Amino acid sequence: MNQANAHAADSKRILIGFFIASFLLLVAGTIAWFSLSERFETVEQYSTDAQIAANLGSLKVSEQNYIRLPNPDMAQDTIGLFKEVEMLIARGLNKA
Repeated sequence: MNQANAHAADSKRILIGFFIASFLLLVAGTIAWFSLSERFETVEQYSTDAQIAANLGSLKVSEQNYIRLPNPDMAQDTIGLFKEVEMLIARGLNKA
């Protein structure tokens, strides 16, 4: 009978250890999930910033070309680029 009590006590310790380890893994997974979510938001913000910088460069080149050789087509291209940059900036501000 003493041996059966010893096995029962060992089984309880193993079961309690299993539940504690499962709980700790659940907590660690939850923390990692939130951390990863924040990381993706940061990367997305950097991506939007890079798009804005690239489009501002294109806008600058288009504007300089229009200044050198003004024609209506180039003006429309410049206005289109300006509106695209404006849209990207608004989208970046909405996410921030």
